[in-house]
Amino acid sequence: MTMKTRLDDDLKQAMRDRDALKRSVIRYIKSEIHNKEIARQSELDEAGVLQVLTAQAQQRRDSIQAYSDAKREDLVDQERAELAIIMEYLPQQLTTEEIADLVNQVVQEVGAEGPNDMKKVMPKLMPTCAAKRMAKRSARWSWKFSKDWSVDVSRPLCDRIWQKDA
Repeated sequence: MTMKTRLDDDLKQAMRDRDALKRSVIRYIKSEIHNKEIARQSELDEAGVLQVLTAQAQQRRDSIQAYSDAKREDLVDQERAELAIIMEYLPQQLTTEEIADLVNQVVQEVGAEGPNDMKKVMPKLMPTCAAKRMAKRSARWSWKFSKDWSVDVSRPLCDRIWQKDA
């Protein structure tokens, strides 16, 4: 079942269940997908739909932060509810341990020893990360591959930066 089909089916179910919040969120997502298709002048594939969903999730996270700063808890609750609905359609995030294992496995596989070897690591890591969705996390995770080098995995979808330890 494609993501668009799933959205259509869930929209129909939300209408039957009279779930106004879910109905409005799914309609908005479908609208954004349609707008992106108009802009591209072609139909979106699954990756394009996931990109729209990811952008919508990020927009909700940004709104939650802004509303929290403004002490608008009513709007924070609304955005969190919308984000929860959007997250149902996104692939499950990897845990910190899974990310560490994945990166360590690829680093050992290619024999990377420092930042100059990033060109070897990234091509192997990107397909796996895109398939399993590494979301941006607020905390910075890093672990050592050798005495002087670590990798920062706080960036989304394997966009990694090698850093010299301070």
